[in-house]
Amino acid sequence: MRRILRTLQQNQVVGIVADRQVSAEQGVPITFCGRTTYVPAGPAALALKSGAAIIPGYVWYGEKEGYLLRAFPAIIPRAYSGNVEKTAEITRLTQEIYNAQEAMIKAWPTQWYMFRPFWPQETLPEKKEKK
Repeated sequence: MRRILRTLQQNQVVGIVADRQVSAEQGVPITFCGRTTYVPAGPAALALKSGAAIIPGYVWYGEKEGYLLRAFPAIIPRAYSGNVEKTAEITRLTQEIYNAQEAMIKAWPTQWYMFRPFWPQETLPEKKEKK
């Protein structure tokens, strides 16, 4: 993490894959494809600490076009004061990252696949014991 932070503070580019679901205790709550899930706060936290903008970018394969690249407009961290505002800003930045990812998935749904469940399991009703 220190190396990444130094790189960002030197106005250099860092690429981070950010589409992994984590637990509610470890992640930031966001809305993704209409449902709440929890994702890592790392990219947003690094942006706040370094002052770096976040530029969501995606590479995918178009059968006729070959490999394609799309970069979204920069997401700029806002100034904050106190832990409550910091948490809110991390959540805002993270939501913006996933808004861009959702737009890509809607445009090219065959290019995204999760190898594990992405949304938390909904609470199942308790089973009634048989008498």
